[in-house]
Amino acid sequence: MGQFDPPSYNVSTSVPIFGRVIINIFRTTAKTAGLNKSTLTQFMHQTKQIYSLRDPERAGALKLPDNSVPATPFSAVRIEAAVVLAIGLALFVWNFYANRYFYHDDALISLRYAINFVTSSDLSWNSGDRVEGYTNFLHLIAVAGLIDLGTDPVVASRLVNALGAAGLLAAVWIGLKHLLPAPADAPARMLGVAGVLGAVTVPVWILGGLETIPAAAFLTAGVVSLLSSFGVVHPERLRGAIIGGVFFALAYLTRPDAVMMNLAAGLGVLAFGRASFWRRFAQCFIVGAIPLMVIGLHVWWRTGYYDDLLPNTFHAKVGVDLATRMADVWRYLYRSAVLAIPAVTLGVLMLPLILGRRIWRMRLGRTAAYLAGCVLAQGIYVIWSGGDHMPAARVLAGVIGPGCLLLGLGAATLGRGARQIVIIASLSVMVLAAFQSRPLGMNPAAYIGRIVGSYIADTWPEGSVVALNTAGSTPFMAQNNVYIDMLGLNDREIGTREDVPIRTARQSMSGHSKGDGASVLRRTPDYIILGPAEGRPATDPWFLSDLEISESPDFKACYAMHQIELPRDKSWPAGPAPVQASLTFTYYKRMCGAAS
Repeated sequence: MGQFDPPSYNVSTSVPIFGRVIINIFRTTAKTAGLNKSTLTQFMHQTKQIYSLRDPERAGALKLPDNSVPATPFSAVRIEAAVVLAIGLALFVWNFYANRYFYHDDALISLRYAINFVTSSDLSWNSGDRVEGYTNFLHLIAVAGLIDLGTDPVVASRLVNALGAAGLLAAVWIGLKHLLPAPADAPARMLGVAGVLGAVTVPVWILGGLETIPAAAFLTAGVVSLLSSFGVVHPERLRGAIIGGVFFALAYLTRPDAVMMNLAAGLGVLAFGRASFWRRFAQCFIVGAIPLMVIGLHVWWRTGYYDDLLPNTFHAKVGVDLATRMADVWRYLYRSAVLAIPAVTLGVLMLPLILGRRIWRMRLGRTAAYLAGCVLAQGIYVIWSGGDHMPAARVLAGVIGPGCLLLGLGAATLGRGARQIVIIASLSVMVLAAFQSRPLGMNPAAYIGRIVGSYIADTWPEGSVVALNTAGSTPFMAQNNVYIDMLGLNDREIGTREDVPIRTARQSMSGHSKGDGASVLRRTPDYIILGPAEGRPATDPWFLSDLEISESPDFKACYAMHQIELPRDKSWPAGPAPVQASLTFTYYKRMCGAAS
């Protein structure tokens, strides 16, 4: 045995303090025992591995436990990851193709606002009548910008959404790369990405025209920006909080309920971050203060422009009792969790795997709790607000990013064999969900309302006052009339009605509870379309305004029913379901001082 020689690397900077004490003790022991250089070097390397596992980011990257390191060559891991990504892409293409005809009537409400803004610089539904009947300010302005450049309005809304989907994928990928940077983690990372691609919600709402996907992208970017607060390398830095605050502010401007996840993210940093308490408090303050300033400016602008602290949609959708709002929420959550966003459900189920193993709980337990808190906050808000009447988990899209990050983390906690089983099972669930989800054609209100709107534009006098429930497609197609939204989304008087009686079954649908027949008739509309886009006789009321109007003596005295057969428009396919050659359009025309 030869004399002990210290290793070439600098021990003082490579191993934590307690480890250096151990090594110095063994130096003395080595001299006494006559250990050679290679033996002690091997021991020191093993000591470094132990401390890397306990404090993994101090060594520059997270490392998997020994039972998770694949025994196969790196190329096999890359192939496994590529297969997972390919399946995710295939699911996305399938879901996109299956739902290619889908477009929602509510998106056409925003497009009417956007067109009025482009043509007259008036951000209103009826020109000159300033009511905020939208909740997607930033999305609306972006779409209006494309319309001003000559883009078709429907195409413009889908282009903005496609950019949002790209941003959502990028945010999830960056987050998983930060949390799981090792080459052996590639399949787990790709499972998280495949979770986004395989969610039916993503392609449906790229096509659907609403702000769902861009809002989810901003929320996920905000959540990912704060991940640095949970590491051990410079968790005290404020840059992540500043960037996260900007993204959360953009999310709020795109969809106001983003404040729920913003609040959860800030509290998550305060509760689970690794920096000192006051540093965590500063991060929490910053990630809340930036959006709060933007919210303050937006509310100040809203108060001056619309003369209201809250959007009219809040009054129309939330201003009813909790029991009515929650009448269908549990079924909505079930359908969403099983069919629309299965990856999020699987990610939440992975949480016990992450927290149940000590080595992963030490390393990623704080991060997992933070992500789970973000998912939970959005879920609580959805339950409180009563869910949504629209398909494909629209109001739960914000949890796709955090849920898929949890899914990737959960898969990474397992040994290679168990991980492959989980990946195969997860992808199988996504495939089943895709094929069990009913392909969506164009939203019936959007399709039929377009036909009705074209007829109105060609037949009824311009400037006519029309009362209706279909606030999107019909006013979008017949731009030169004045409309009364009998559900109150775009009508301040109806939207702010209090003590609303629940008298029809369809009032349990989110956003369909309000109505005021007396208010409608007081404004003496020239035409009234009761019920759905094609209209219904007064003997078959769908909503509260319909029922109250049908009971009014003034309505019976002054309005006469008309019915006409309208041909279906084959230039805009409705979707996979066959349709009849024509539809019956039912409306009521005012006879007391009749419209020409």
